[in-house]
Amino acid sequence: MKVFIAVIVTFVVTALLVSVGIGVIKARGKTDAEVVQVRHPERGDLTEFIRAQAEVQPETHVSIQSRVAARVAELPYEEGQAVSKGDPDAEPPVEPSVLVRLDADDLEAALASAEANAAASQAQIEVEQARIAAQEAAMKGTEASLAQARSNLARREKVLQDVTALDLDNLRCRVEELSAQLESTRDSIRAAELNLEVLQHHLEAAEAAIAQARDRLTYT
Repeated sequence: MKVFIAVIVTFVVTALLVSVGIGVIKARGKTDAEVVQVRHPERGDLTEFIRAQAEVQPETHVSIQSRVAARVAELPYEEGQAVSKGDPDAEPPVEPSVLVRLDADDLEAALASAEANAAASQAQIEVEQARIAAQEAAMKGTEASLAQARSNLARREKVLQDVTALDLDNLRCRVEELSAQLESTRDSIRAAELNLEVLQHHLEAAEAAIAQARDRLTYT
């Protein structure tokens, strides 16, 4: 009898456990069910937002370097503003953007100094040219006087009976004096012509300095 009761109790407990398990499984199945939306396909734009850390890189990288050494006077553009390299073929033409303006005081002073040197060289050239012209005129006068002195000496030497020895010595001294004076004048003219060439080179150097100073000013 006891055995029969134990079997019945065991069967009842087992039935209860199976019932509870089935209920739990059904309840869990209802909880884990996914909700699915069904829609008809439509054409449209897909917008996707991505959040991430990144570093912005320029499409074009340009290194700016001044061709002249000068103090920065102005920065016309702020960071982020649009600039242009210019387009001369556009209608109307587009001027290039000036990114930096430099102080031009020192360069303008250099230009003024070069112009002053050129003017001084030009003035020296004109003075030297005038001196050469005067020496050439004097040389022509000396040549004429020398020719006359030689003529007088030759004429007196032919008529020795009417000329004293002192007169002949004086005429010979006059010819030698004029010959030396003529040679000295020629040497002076040659030296002046060489000096004139030097002054011409100085003028050319001054004009080159002016061109360079003006070119450097365009970079400010």
